[in-house]
Amino acid sequence: MSPYTAGCTTVLPGHARAVNAPSQLRTRRRGEAASCGEPPPLSRLRPDAPLEIEDLLRGMLAKDSEQRLAASAVYEALLPWAHKGFAKGSPHLLTADGLELDPCLPFSRPFGGSARRGATAAVAYTPTVVDQPVPSAAAAAAPAPLTDAEADEAAGRAEQLVGDGQFAQAADILAAALARAVDAVQVEDLSLSLAHVKFVAGAHREAAELFEAAIAAFTDRYGADDAEAQRCRYYAAQSRMELRESTAALIAFNAYATSEPDPDDPASVTLHLDALAQIMRLHAGAEHSPAARSAAITLRSATVRHLGSNAPELAEVDGFISRLGRFQR
Repeated sequence: MSPYTAGCTTVLPGHARAVNAPSQLRTRRRGEAASCGEPPPLSRLRPDAPLEIEDLLRGMLAKDSEQRLAASAVYEALLPWAHKGFAKGSPHLLTADGLELDPCLPFSRPFGGSARRGATAAVAYTPTVVDQPVPSAAAAAAPAPLTDAEADEAAGRAEQLVGDGQFAQAADILAAALARAVDAVQVEDLSLSLAHVKFVAGAHREAAELFEAAIAAFTDRYGADDAEAQRCRYYAAQSRMELRESTAALIAFNAYATSEPDPDDPASVTLHLDALAQIMRLHAGAEHSPAARSAAITLRSATVRHLGSNAPELAEVDGFISRLGRFQR
């Protein structure tokens, strides 16, 4: 409590003006004097108050903060009054051990106090004080660990929001769940979900970083041939291509295409063939015709292997190879 506040509560007990919460800080910036107004003389409220105390309060309530008494000055001014003792006939304040309380000194223990010099104990009693551990602010504010059910619920809700085009809300739900996740599997799954949200939202930089982190996590846990790690390689490569980082995209697509897809998984086959096609286009865009032709031949062979020799996709690949042949002549 500041000297000014103490003065207000002394002179105007129960009459200090309340300050509305939105303007409280602004009012204090304007000066503390705005909250209590011009104080009435103490003698009007307490005719028995000594003149010295009235002068002290006037100094504590000075409008100009530079003229206002500091806390140390208030303490020094009140100290002689504390040493004068109690009014005749008034009960003395006693500590729990029966010693007279000295208001000028701090407590040395709960319900105890610093005894005046020469005082003797009336009752030899010391209460037992048990220190209770106080949780840190960080521990008190720490969120509850995420359960598997909550992780699944967050992923499902995010998927629904993405379907509705609410990408930011989906990302927020996943980020909040990740902040509570403590299990490594939860972190991996939620991070992968967030990566897909960022990808479809067009935040390809964040998506690429999340997919690449997922590649490392899945590879460490399940091995380099893990199907989920492979899919992450594909989407990381697509993200890099969307960012026009051709070299990084080409490296990522090549890393993905080194593994054969599961022939019984149509989605896996589609991604594999698309990756080979992207490698072909990236080489062509960089005017690396020999590399582009080699990539096109690889794509044609894979298309025949997975889709058959009559696959309609072969017409586009053959046309591309023919055009490259004309440019190389």
